[in-house]
Amino acid sequence: MPAASLRTGALISFPGTIGIWLPFIIGSIENRMRDGGATLLAVRKRFSMLGTLTQAVSAVLFVLAPTPILACAAACCQYIGMSFHGSGFSANYLEVGGKD
Repeated sequence: MPAASLRTGALISFPGTIGIWLPFIIGSIENRMRDGGATLLAVRKRFSMLGTLTQAVSAVLFVLAPTPILACAAACCQYIGMSFHGSGFSANYLEVGGKD
């Protein structure tokens, strides 16, 4: 298999790999915030705002990216924003649903 194909495959799969590990990383950040005394509402607001900002900036960067590597980096940022939104949603669910 040519080296260019391997390089292209690595670039395509890298954002997905980042997306796999992000929920675990962001969940641990959320747990530390909760252990520090943050309310679920505060966690939801912070993570939702951060997710929206990250997704908006990464979408602009993706469109303006002059190289495939920078487009891949922007796509990774998109996964980060989606994970922050997911964490904010989970905090909202826990607030409404109560303890399991």
